Amino acid sequence: MKPRLVLAFGAVLFLAAVGAYGLTFRSLRLEADGRTRTVLTHARTVALALRDAGIELDAEDVVEPAPESPVTRGLLIRVGRGRWIDVAAGHGPTPILAHEGQPAIPANLLLQAGVHLLPGDAVVADGRLVDARAPLAQLPWRLSLAPKHALLVVRDGIGEEHEAAGPTVGEALWQLGIPLHPADSVQPATTTPLADDVGTNVVTIVIRSAREFRLTVDGQTLTVRSAAPTVGEILAQAGFALTNLDYSQPAETASAPTDGMIHVVRVREEFIREQIPIAFGEQRQYLPELDLGTQQLMTPGVYGIQESTVRVRYEDGLETARTSEGERVAVPPVDRVMGYGTKVTIRSVSTPDGTFDYWHSITVYGSAYWPCGAAGEPGRCYYITASGKDMGLGIIAVTLSWYRVMQGWPVYVDRYGPAHIEDNGLNVRNEYWIDVAFPDYETFVALGGSGPKTTTLYFRTPVPSEDAIRFVAALPIR
Repeated sequence: MKPRLVLAFGAVLFLAAVGAYGLTFRSLRLEADGRTRTVLTHARTVALALRDAGIELDAEDVVEPAPESPVTRGLLIRVGRGRWIDVAAGHGPTPILAHEGQPAIPANLLLQAGVHLLPGDAVVADGRLVDARAPLAQLPWRLSLAPKHALLVVRDGIGEEHEAAGPTVGEALWQLGIPLHPADSVQPATTTPLADDVGTNVVTIVIRSAREFRLTVDGQTLTVRSAAPTVGEILAQAGFALTNLDYSQPAETASAPTDGMIHVVRVREEFIREQIPIAFGEQRQYLPELDLGTQQLMTPGVYGIQESTVRVRYEDGLETARTSEGERVAVPPVDRVMGYGTKVTIRSVSTPDGTFDYWHSITVYGSAYWPCGAAGEPGRCYYITASGKDMGLGIIAVTLSWYRVMQGWPVYVDRYGPAHIEDNGLNVRNEYWIDVAFPDYETFVALGGSGPKTTTLYFRTPVPSEDAIRFVAALPIR
């Protein structure tokens, strides 16, 4: 055979061998030392495949499937490294063998060492308190039971002695299987660490169970749970703390009601201001340059404002009380000032009885009276005037206020004649009034039988004092 043909034939054989060898490769997955990878191998058994992957096994390690198992395509090989864990029990340390990849549950690991967990037991893994029934992220090196504390648990006045590891009040109660409602009161608080001196001190835990309460507030009724001892604390926990004038039934400081009913009364107050006018007064100003009988407005009066404040109380939206908070003068009144003329001018009047000088005159209504008709009382007669004079012609009576100032003044009454003011009487008319006197009824009839009706009263000279002039000046204009 020629050399070239030999070389070609050899190459074909080599390639066929290589292809046949490649067909013997198997792909598998390997989980070991915390990672998973894909491995190609010609090995026929699991042990040889691990050797090809560079995995060395210790006596404590476990392999799944078993090392002598055949290798097939897609096979999953798990290598669980063995670890000796020291378990601290009452009789001393006990080593146990555990493997990676298996659930590392502390309670199960302790059970391998013959340690059975009891209520109140807590487990420490590598110095850290762990949940005995929850798998650990990795195998620990050391497991032990946490030291226990002596506890006196008093729930609603009933005490029981226990032992629990803690390290806090809340975890100790959980370890003991003592249920708590979120609203229960626990003293000390659940986050409080237990005492450090194990076995020497008894930790007292007081639990007050929450009760249901029905709160009536803001028009609605709510059910809440609370272990608070007073109404105020129950309301605060429920988010209804009393503010401003609000109050509760029972009172805020009262003990929690046995019937569980609490009513919050919302209170508000408003102030109402009421205003009423204040009448202004009047001041007199006498003006000597102004004629007597003339009046002049000097300053107009201005009403003031009296302001009163009333406190109105509402409870749950309903008015329950009104209280006066006092009054004040918001705007003081301004008195009106009237000017009264006091300038006297002497004048003369001619009458059937002669000419008389006078310093002032007034229109009046005149009536008549006599001794036995003076008071309108049948059978009674009055012969003496208020000034002590004998009643008769030339005497007139005026109102008491005039009489006190004008007693004895000389006057002239038109259609009656000259007279003096010597008596007083009662005016029943809303106008200026005088009563002219007669000695008897017969004279009254003989002289006409009636009084002068509307007439003019002249104040004759001499001019009286300044005070008397001012009295006349201040008489209302009619």
